Amino acid sequence: WSKIAEVCFLAIFTVEILLRLTARGWRVVKDGWFLFDTTLVLIAFVEQFVGLFSNGGDSGYAQQVLVLRTTRLFRLIRTFRMIKQIRSVWRLVYGLITCGETIISTFILLFIVLYVFGVMGLELITKDGELRKDPEIDALVVKNFSSLPLAMITLVRFVTMD
Repeated sequence: WSKIAEVCFLAIFTVEILLRLTARGWRVVKDGWFLFDTTLVLIAFVEQFVGLFSNGGDSGYAQQVLVLRTTRLFRLIRTFRMIKQIRSVWRLVYGLITCGETIISTFILLFIVLYVFGVMGLELITKDGELRKDPEIDALVVKNFSSLPLAMITLVRFVTMD
């Protein structure tokens, strides 16, 4: 059923291209989105043609040409052009894209702080003989400070009051 759906969608996209060409004339060729859509439809036609004559895609040449299936992912880009038409959603997406560097820098800074204090906690708490004499506290030290990752997780739990 997927082959039938693929051919149906290809027919719909072809009709869309032809309608846009008919409505706007040849000046539509200057539109980047039209060229992008047309390229995707042409690649889909090539893929269908190769799939039709390749006996199920067993030949090496057919396998190389069927790599064109990866271009299907570019169809997702078509949806992003709709986002530009919805101004408030586009502002949110643009805000997330532009603040990505700041968010990553913040996470790196938090990781460095957790690492430093994790090492300090590991050294100070596990090496303290007076603290380790009490069996209950020693069990807590072993449970929460036996390794650096555990010490860092314990710090996160402490800071977030978890």
